[in-house]
Amino acid sequence: MRKVLFVGNSYTYFNDMPTRIFEPMLRAFGDCKVTAITCGGYRLEQFADSTDPEGQRLRKAAEDCYDFAILQDHSLISVLEPQNFENGAKAVVNLLQNNVKNFILFATWGRKNGCETLAELGMTCEQMTEVVAKEYQRVGTKLGIPVAHVGKAFVRYAESNPNAELYYEDFHHPSKLGSTLAAQTILNKMLEQIGINDKK
Repeated sequence: MRKVLFVGNSYTYFNDMPTRIFEPMLRAFGDCKVTAITCGGYRLEQFADSTDPEGQRLRKAAEDCYDFAILQDHSLISVLEPQNFENGAKAVVNLLQNNVKNFILFATWGRKNGCETLAELGMTCEQMTEVVAKEYQRVGTKLGIPVAHVGKAFVRYAESNPNAELYYEDFHHPSKLGSTLAAQTILNKMLEQIGINDKK
């Protein structure tokens, strides 16, 4: 049985993505169990903190062993605090490395065009997505961890399906379709890592 652990915040737990969307996709390839340790607005560095309630919850979950851990940081930290993003990712990997065989970084998307945060950053959705992708790839390369580029998948999907809505009404969380695209992108990266072709 494959065991998968998700660590992240609302970008991960919206629409119950790990258990309601991702797990049924993964089950098509065999028996599996998905666990999610998530909390709104959280950063990876908080999950790594042994004094933090969520950090303690992660340590409890880490008493089990997992085939994969999917790590997602705060949506702005890779843009505004790249060193803290790197430090947080490294700290969580170090915490889990004895109980997790493989890691994947879940690179998120830029805010939807029209979001006030984008105006404050002086970016478009596509520009923010590219910055996030580059930082996740930089950290992934440094730590030797593959990256599931969900943000880039959002951009490609939007270009091909201009009427599709990938965002919730708040302009930054994912819609059900967005969460489904995230789950499929993560699954594709996982299958790539274990050498399974999902094209049946």
